[in-house]
Amino acid sequence: MSEKPWQVHRIGREGLPVVVHDGFGPETDRLREGTSGLRFAAKGPFYPGVRSSSPEGYTEDLLRELSPALEEAFGWSEADTISSDYSLVTTEPGRLLPFQRMPHFDGVEKDVLAILHYLCGPEHGGTSFFRHETTGFEEVTEERYKTYEQAVQEDVRRTGMPAPRYRNETDELFTRTATFDCRPGRVLVYKGTTLHSGRIPDGHNLSPDPLRGRLTLNTFISRKRSDA
Repeated sequence: MSEKPWQVHRIGREGLPVVVHDGFGPETDRLREGTSGLRFAAKGPFYPGVRSSSPEGYTEDLLRELSPALEEAFGWSEADTISSDYSLVTTEPGRLLPFQRMPHFDGVEKDVLAILHYLCGPEHGGTSFFRHETTGFEEVTEERYKTYEQAVQEDVRRTGMPAPRYRNETDELFTRTATFDCRPGRVLVYKGTTLHSGRIPDGHNLSPDPLRGRLTLNTFISRKRSDA
């Protein structure tokens, strides 16, 4: 029996699941080359870069490949796609908005997962997960949101605005609980409520060229109602 291509990590004190799937089916080079001629643009104020829609058929292949891992890690048997985009980090540290300088969560909905597919190598950093020290939270759910928001505001009053840089390491407000390197063809899956941050190396080129920059495919999925 062949070894399964994914692992389920339980990170932090809360044991939050993160699926790490290496060598996802579609060829990385083909997906990168598929960006030729695409128009990348900012989509909203939150992501520190630009995006363009994922290729046709990509999410169907993705969910089919990940189905056994979603069942094992999250108990999901079926899912619907919310959105899927090529994404390029391009914002210089000095231009980051205050909320982009600290770990974030993608939403408070419990039945939403984030899928991050790296199309770039370890020279582009990775993704880290964090615990907020004041509250001890490693995920922010609807029930926790007000408590977390108030605590972060108090943190900022006490320590000042975070420095204009990408969050890479532990500091007095957040403790890093896990980190995963970029690797071509690697896919991470985690709950959208999980506190995390892109680990962007200091001095990164932040190239807007998808063949040279920190290119990923970012997909959000929801649990089907019949599966809830």
